[in-house]
Amino acid sequence: IVVRSDAPWRTIEDLIAAGKREPEKYTYGTSGVGGSGNLFMIEIDQVTGAKFTHVPYKGGAEWTQALLGGHIDFLADAAQWAPLVDSGQFRILAMATEQRIPKYPQVPTLRERGINAIAHSPYGLVGPKDLPAPAVQSIYETFNQVLDDPGLQGLLDRFIQVPWRRNPSEYRAYAEQYFNSIKPLLIKSGLAKT
Repeated sequence: IVVRSDAPWRTIEDLIAAGKREPEKYTYGTSGVGGSGNLFMIEIDQVTGAKFTHVPYKGGAEWTQALLGGHIDFLADAAQWAPLVDSGQFRILAMATEQRIPKYPQVPTLRERGINAIAHSPYGLVGPKDLPAPAVQSIYETFNQVLDDPGLQGLLDRFIQVPWRRNPSEYRAYAEQYFNSIKPLLIKSGLAKT
C-alpha cells in the first residue's frame, strides 16, 4: 500500500484507523475491478472493518498520475510505483506479500501487522483448450528462455517482480486451485455469482 510522501498516514494502522473513522472517504487506485489489488483491499476491508472506495484504472500510468495529482489517496496494486518510492515522491505503508521485499527491508508485510491479506498476481499465458501439446511446449520453452535473459532481471528488479516459473500442468493446477480459493471472496463482494 503506497501513499504520497506528504500523506498524513505514517503506518498501515494509521490508514486503517482513518478508513474506520470515515468509511468510504479515502480512495485507492488499482488496475481494475476484480484484479489482485481490488481483491486484497476487499480482504482488508473485511478483516479490519475499515472501508475504502475503489477507483479502477487501466494501469500504472493512470493510477500513478492520479496519486501524484491527489485524485486518490493511495495505491493498492503492482509495484510500478517503485521508481517514485525510490525518488521520495511516494512512501510504502505495507507490502501485500508473504515476506518482506529485499529492496525495502524496513517495510512490513500486512501479515506482520496482523492483517491476513496477500496480493497474488502470478501472470501466465493461457491458450485455447485444444491447443496442440507441441505448441504448448514450444511456447513454454520460449518463455523460459526469455526469463533466463540477464537483461530481464534488471527490469524485474526495478518493479519488484520475481520470475514465477511453472510448467503448463503446474500453472493449470495453480490457476484452478486459486480460483476455487478466491471464489467465496468474489461471491461475497458481488464480483461473481454462486
